[in-house]
Amino acid sequence: MSVSPNTLDCSNLGANTVTLTAVDASGNSSSCTATITLTDNASPTALCQNATIQLDATGAAVLLPGQIDAGSFDNCSLSSITVSQPNFNCSNVGLNSVSLQLTDQSGNSASCIAQVTVQDLIAPQALCQDITVDLDASGVASITGAQVDNGSLDACGIASLSVLPNSFNCSNVGSNSVILTVLDVNLNSSTCSATVTVQDNVDPTALCANISLQLDATGNVSMTPASIDNGSFDACGILSLSASQLTFSCSNVGINPVTLIVTDVNGNFSSCISDVTIIDDIDPIAICQDITVQLDVNGQATITGADINNGSSDACGLNSITVSPNTFDCSDVGTNPVVLTVVDVNGNSSTCNAIVTVEDNVDPVATCQNITVALDLNGNATITAADVDGGSIDACGIASLTIDQNTFNCSNVGLNTVTLTVTDDNNNVTTCQSVVTVIDVLPPVFTSGPSNISLDAVDFLCGRVVTYPLPIFSDACGASMTQTDNTGLTTGDVFPVGSTVQTYTATDVNGNSAFFSFTITILDQQVPVITGCPNNIVVNSTEACSAVVNWVAPTASDNCPGVLLTSSNVPGSTFPVGLTNVNYTATDASGNVTNCSFTITVLDATAPIALVLAAVNGDCSVTLTVPSATDNCDGTITGTTTDPLIYSNQGTFAVVWTFTDSNGNSSTATQTVVVNDNTAPTITAPADVTATTNSGCSATGVVLGTPVTADNCAVATVTNNAPTSYPIGTTTVTWTVTDVNGNSTTATQTVTVTDV
Repeated sequence: MSVSPNTLDCSNLGANTVTLTAVDASGNSSSCTATITLTDNASPTALCQNATIQLDATGAAVLLPGQIDAGSFDNCSLSSITVSQPNFNCSNVGLNSVSLQLTDQSGNSASCIAQVTVQDLIAPQALCQDITVDLDASGVASITGAQVDNGSLDACGIASLSVLPNSFNCSNVGSNSVILTVLDVNLNSSTCSATVTVQDNVDPTALCANISLQLDATGNVSMTPASIDNGSFDACGILSLSASQLTFSCSNVGINPVTLIVTDVNGNFSSCISDVTIIDDIDPIAICQDITVQLDVNGQATITGADINNGSSDACGLNSITVSPNTFDCSDVGTNPVVLTVVDVNGNSSTCNAIVTVEDNVDPVATCQNITVALDLNGNATITAADVDGGSIDACGIASLTIDQNTFNCSNVGLNTVTLTVTDDNNNVTTCQSVVTVIDVLPPVFTSGPSNISLDAVDFLCGRVVTYPLPIFSDACGASMTQTDNTGLTTGDVFPVGSTVQTYTATDVNGNSAFFSFTITILDQQVPVITGCPNNIVVNSTEACSAVVNWVAPTASDNCPGVLLTSSNVPGSTFPVGLTNVNYTATDASGNVTNCSFTITVLDATAPIALVLAAVNGDCSVTLTVPSATDNCDGTITGTTTDPLIYSNQGTFAVVWTFTDSNGNSSTATQTVVVNDNTAPTITAPADVTATTNSGCSATGVVLGTPVTADNCAVATVTNNAPTSYPIGTTTVTWTVTDVNGNSTTATQTVTVTDV
């Protein structure tokens, strides 16, 4: 037998048709064909080498597969050669592990690892800018690289900026050249230069001292700027001192603010204020003269320094001329020594003495007032001069007050003219007139009369005859009496029940009146009589928990007209369940009261009615609450049962409830309880599992995980049909969850076993 072709290579991968020829011993032959499928299961051989690449100016680099390939090969041919990371940037500077990945034409693959070193050898771009800095108050200034930097850049980032020189003082005022050094994160560096202009813009510190200067004999004084300098300074040096005022005269006596101007070597200046005090110690000359003054109507006299001054003077001018004392009153009539004080404009003073003679030539002011006086019980009245004095005054005091008439009687009732004479302490005299009105204001006096009278009424009259004596009165000027009560009743008449006031009026000849009153009270002390008071009543309530009750109302009578019968309830009223007190009250016109009462009892005989007792359903368990019931009467309805309130078993149960109202009436009702769980549990199988074979060409010890289950009641069991050993391929595991009431649910999970 022979076959053709009988040699195959990489070019024959796949299906190949061959011919088998058979020849027997006699040379006879026949043939047939077969398909031979040629496969390549050999992986390529991956060979790696380490490589070094450098970032470009943008901070990027590209790695080609050939840079780390060290001669990788395959028994047939390779279809692709790739690297796991072809692109690199600044974050990759240093060693990087890169995989070279090979795939042949049959899909077999292999890989190896190479170390790729990424380098950054490009220096940063240094960019500078000129700046200006100011010296501080100590005459120094410092800068940083960031101030000179004008946007220096590097693809991988700037690590630091430094500049030299970086400190300056007064000797550097002007332009200074500096070098900026830029260092990137990979230690490459570059430099650039800039100009730093140093300025001194700090003003010097001006310090002033307050001083005092004494005017000389001519009233002048002078100084230098150094006289008020108190140690002014500047870090770079003081060039000059100047002052706003250097000479002073009498017009400057006191405190003068003077400005000290300090200028430094760089033209900066500042100032401060010094208080220069100019002093004048020369006293003025005081010259006095004697004077005479008159007290005014108020008994006062006032003088000024000018009245006593007789030519006082001062070289720099007078500020004030005063005299003490400068006011006088009545106690000063006569001669009085005074002192004149002269003060110049600068506070220096001197004095001299003078005599002031005080005189009082003013008459007192007589002021009268009209008065009214009342006669006493004896018809007499007396006044004094002070009574008609209306406030007569004299600045130096009143010595005496007199009048020409001081007694009056009934004949003087009316107007009377009285003269008041006023004499002051210095014998000055004046007069005025007053009108004295004499009046009689005292009414007659009742000396006796009846007291209040209180008597009981006579039954048939409902009143009583009363007799009493008339009142007695008196008056110094004469009077008469009349009855003024307008009741139409007097002594000996019949007085009705109640209080009657009797009034008598006595009037004198001058129209004054007095009143005498007393009360006559007739009492009605007989109580009314109630006839026909009902007996106690008992009735049953209606569905409204109340009852309408009727009865015959009683009647009332009294010895006097006007009896009133009232009640807390009336016949035909609606009464609630329970006991109600009904009261009748008879009240006469005098307030006498009689009562009668009885009770109305309404009974409740209606049992409560349960509302519709709906069946209660539940899947797992049922907990009952007391159902509602209604009753014809308001009040507490108590619901009770001897059956359980909690049902946890499956099935149908009957619960009997008893409802009792607050009056002891009761009824029953039945409620159905159904416990029926038809809800299946839920289950979520664990995630599918992938495993590899062991020596037995199967997988054992596979961990499936735990499913997630839930049920409206409770889960009873969770099972699965997993084998102990899983064959190569996919095995489906079925999980079953069953709840406590027999409902169940399934879920599946796959276990895939591979042979590696």
